[in-house]
Amino acid sequence: MRARHAALVAVSLSTVLLLGCSHDAKVEFCDDLRDTYRLTELREAIDRNDTATIEKSLQDLKDLADDAPEAITIDLHIVVNTVIDTVRSVTGASGPGGETLPPDLGKLNAALATVAKSSQHVADYADQECELKLTR
Repeated sequence: MRARHAALVAVSLSTVLLLGCSHDAKVEFCDDLRDTYRLTELREAIDRNDTATIEKSLQDLKDLADDAPEAITIDLHIVVNTVIDTVRSVTGASGPGGETLPPDLGKLNAALATVAKSSQHVADYADQECELKLTR
């Protein structure tokens, strides 16, 4: 009887801990999204032609996408990769993985033509899960 009770307590505790971690991860992601979505640092770096800060900002965007919850990970990667390639094609900055070859403009144009659906999914998630309005 004690073993069964101990197992039940252990399962309950691990469930609570898993839910806590999941909630904490979501809160952390939402905070990072809130801090990043306006791309202020990136825009200012582009205006100054500050390649080092541009490259750091692109890495930060990639890291944000890598940390995204499963519900939007694919869509956020699509959006972030499109932003990264667009910025790189205009500024000549290296990519987050150190890529120095310019992005393929044909693929970039195709990505730009289809990114709206993924952008909307990210905006909907931000609104519903992070209480962050990305659309007007």
